[in-house]
Amino acid sequence: MNPNDFISNLPDNILHHITSYLPFESAVRTSFLSTHWKHLWKEALLDSVHDVTMEAAIKAIQSFLDGFDTHCRPRNKWGFIFEFSNGRNILAASISRNGTLRLDFSAGKQEFPMPFDLDLKPLQTQLPYSNTMKVKSLYLVSVSHLSISSLVPNLPFLESLTIAKCEGLQSLQIKEAKVLHKLVILDCPQLQSLSFEGSCLRCFRYRGKLASFRFQGYCKCTTFRRICICECGLFLKDAMIDLRQDSLTAGTWDFEKPPCYRYSCNLYKRTLCRCTTKKKCFKSILISIRSVKSLTICGWFFETSMCCLLSSSRDPLFCLSELKELWWIDCSIDRESINVLLCDTESQI
Repeated sequence: MNPNDFISNLPDNILHHITSYLPFESAVRTSFLSTHWKHLWKEALLDSVHDVTMEAAIKAIQSFLDGFDTHCRPRNKWGFIFEFSNGRNILAASISRNGTLRLDFSAGKQEFPMPFDLDLKPLQTQLPYSNTMKVKSLYLVSVSHLSISSLVPNLPFLESLTIAKCEGLQSLQIKEAKVLHKLVILDCPQLQSLSFEGSCLRCFRYRGKLASFRFQGYCKCTTFRRICICECGLFLKDAMIDLRQDSLTAGTWDFEKPPCYRYSCNLYKRTLCRCTTKKKCFKSILISIRSVKSLTICGWFFETSMCCLLSSSRDPLFCLSELKELWWIDCSIDRESINVLLCDTESQI
């Protein structure tokens, strides 16, 4: 600790009092100052609840949200720290004024994570009362309990979802996400498949190992011209694809086209998919970023997937015609590959 840092050297009870006067978002950011500050904001702004079950914690969170009033909040009442009956798991649940609910299990004693699947289907069955908090953003950190998904159906106004450091998460399926416009998946090493169904998603940020992406939107691509779920991908405006955590080779990605693609009216042609198997639809993410304005990519993703498409001007699915910002995550891309992208998009960047 810096000896000239007189504030950090103050007793914790005084630091708690100082932290309680900060805006909630600013108080949370103090956790980045040092190791000593990491948990101070939680101790100052969250109530401790001991020897509780997961079901009781979920009910307490729902009750807290129902009675949340942004105008008359005590300055040190922004959520809970639940210590569960098993003595090993700790959940920090907090809500900010802008409607961001954060559920964080990272403070507990981490054991070998059990594999699990997360199936989220927000329902709009009942509108909240006027004084009920409308949760617009959900931040899940180190979630390892399936029961946490019971909270999501009660969040019909969810616009942003972030899932980070969920060690045992193997598959994520999001259905009927009609208002969700931002999805962030970070550092979930066991994730194998990600399926999204919605119409408003505009921002997708992913960091982890290569997973099977499948994005389904709503459009009139069918013969009957009805609005329905299709495989035409989404219209993302901001995307990040970081696959540096995986050991990837050129054979990892499958771009094989089905027989008679150009001449038959089969399922692949109608859905613009072209993947050899619907269970491993990697092409879906490429179709969804065809109209991005801001793109952040790693070298492997570009060289293995995007480069072969950009080099062919005949492919109408992928032209990056609206690209304004391009960010490289690493510098391992050779000059020739960079020129392919710049030549194709120099008029937009």
